[in-house]
Amino acid sequence: MALAVRAASAQPAIPSGGRGDPYAPQYQASPPTAQRYPLPPPVPGSVPNQSMRYPPPTAPTAGNPQPAPQPQIAAPGPQAASAVAPAGLHAPEVRVNVFEPGVMVARVGDKAIFQGEVAAMVNLVIDPYLAKAKSDEERKQIESQIEAEREALSKNLLKQMIQDKMLYHEWDQEIKKKAGKDAKKLGEAKSGMQKRIRSYFEKALYETRDKLLTASPEQAQKIMAQDPTVGRLAQLMKDRHLESLGELDAVLRSMGTTLERQVTTFGEHQLGVSAVLNHLKKEYVVEHQEMLDYYNEHAADYAVPAKAKFEIMTVKFANFPTRQEAKNQIAEMGNAVFLGGTKFSAVAAKFSQEPNAASGGYYDWINQGSLASKPIDQAIFTLETGKLSQILEDDTGYHIIRVLERQMPTQVSFVDAQPEIKDAIKAQKRSADQKEFLKELQARTAIWTIYDDAATAGAPTGTKQR
Repeated sequence: MALAVRAASAQPAIPSGGRGDPYAPQYQASPPTAQRYPLPPPVPGSVPNQSMRYPPPTAPTAGNPQPAPQPQIAAPGPQAASAVAPAGLHAPEVRVNVFEPGVMVARVGDKAIFQGEVAAMVNLVIDPYLAKAKSDEERKQIESQIEAEREALSKNLLKQMIQDKMLYHEWDQEIKKKAGKDAKKLGEAKSGMQKRIRSYFEKALYETRDKLLTASPEQAQKIMAQDPTVGRLAQLMKDRHLESLGELDAVLRSMGTTLERQVTTFGEHQLGVSAVLNHLKKEYVVEHQEMLDYYNEHAADYAVPAKAKFEIMTVKFANFPTRQEAKNQIAEMGNAVFLGGTKFSAVAAKFSQEPNAASGGYYDWINQGSLASKPIDQAIFTLETGKLSQILEDDTGYHIIRVLERQMPTQVSFVDAQPEIKDAIKAQKRSADQKEFLKELQARTAIWTIYDDAATAGAPTGTKQR
């Protein structure tokens, strides 16, 4: 099982460990003189046997490893579409037939949303899940699961699109007021804005794609949340190995949309956000007591867990006919370090079967509780620093570890946390104001959706104040 790790600073020199067995006091004063745990005759090319610290069991345990259960693939859920909290439609749960792309499914003020736009957005959301399929059969399974959730996903995405369209409608009304009856001035303002948006879009797209190439799943999720349109397109370029905007446009057309349509969607979102910010131009003041209360209420967020650096060598059950043979191999590897004086990193690099073997099995700072293997995680945070562990067993294989450095859990002080706390409180206040603005805006904007009435499954005959 793969270890979850975090990248950190430069690696320090590995401290030397004693030859004595940390779990057998009678051997700590002097090295053993005879074989402690005899092993079978050495196999040519294996690590030489000497007096053995890591013995095979007296009664060999035969058995083949059981195949790991296949993970269940969950249908994708909707992704965050905006920094502004989404406005709910409060629509009745009605089942609607699949629409033609040109059918209007929502209207916001004088702005329309068509089924083709929603369907294309759904295709963009589900594409990363389909890209993970390793066979046609697996792809069909994913498609089947997604199809069962397509209508719910479409409804949720439509909510997000309605909010973006509502905010863009607000921005459009504001710029029309500023231009007055001067149509030329209005046209020039919109034309200049479109050029700036296109330039910003292209720059953001390539920068986001490059970030996703090396991002962890957690980092990728944060990147995607910053701007959904750019995030989805960047993910598409990454998954399909696309380099040019022309290649991206060709793939988008196969999904029922175009690059220009996505640029427009991106632009409307950005302009809508600017409309919110124009209404919330104020400085948020944060009092000292507010910060102190926040710190006390979120004390767990400022707890720093114990962390450690360690090295590990592993043999996997799947690579051996029996578990006995796997245990013989890990025992030879451990004894090469414990008795033979071979460097841990050298043995791990040559014989270990885990992801960091090429780096000598070295892992930089990892937090307690972050590893998938519970026996390894527990050993790392209980074993004496610098000592070799006994042979550890988990679901995937046998392991020997050595803890190089460990830090106890701590707490970020209130003084050190103040800048972050102040920003968090400001964000809370800003979010509350945004919700109030959205509520007020929704009350004065005519919004109709096809879900408002199951019987009106066609073009609307009027609007509803939503």
